[in-house]
Amino acid sequence: FGKLTAGRYLSPVYNVLSGTDVHFDFTGNHLGDANRRGGQFKYTFTASGFEANIAYQTAIDGINVASSEKRKFDVDSGYSASVGYTFDNVVFGPLALKLGYEYLKGQANDDLVSLKNSQYDNLGVFAAGITWGTYASGPYAALSFSKSDYDTIEKKDDYKLEAFESVFGYGFENGLYADVGYVWQ
Repeated sequence: FGKLTAGRYLSPVYNVLSGTDVHFDFTGNHLGDANRRGGQFKYTFTASGFEANIAYQTAIDGINVASSEKRKFDVDSGYSASVGYTFDNVVFGPLALKLGYEYLKGQANDDLVSLKNSQYDNLGVFAAGITWGTYASGPYAALSFSKSDYDTIEKKDDYKLEAFESVFGYGFENGLYADVGYVWQ
């Protein structure tokens, strides 16, 4: 029947981007916060290669936005979801396809603040990811794409980010692993 949990978790959208989180997490930083965020209720279901995650975010203050300590976001509420399917063995290993979306609504704030400490009205993130193989065991390839839309109180400060991240590697039987990655933002 799946699993319902409450507490401090990574966004379900991070599941989509986690395949390329080998070096430094670039595309995951487009989330409302690439760290574990408190106040979430999360439902996870997995069966026969299918995976689905749904989360509801309760109010939380001061999460980091776009991996910046200077940009904080006070969240009123939000939701995120991800779905994926893993094919058992495709040539040299499992092939996983995943999609996800996250939306966070900002808390109402009557005070307009300076550009440096811009307050966000809302944040939306779409993500897609694909992994092929098992990390550190034989050949491994992962690609992820994310598109973030940041809306601020002062509409002139709105911005959008797109990112692509890739990892290609190989894990040898003696335990050595080598990989190379590419990031575009």
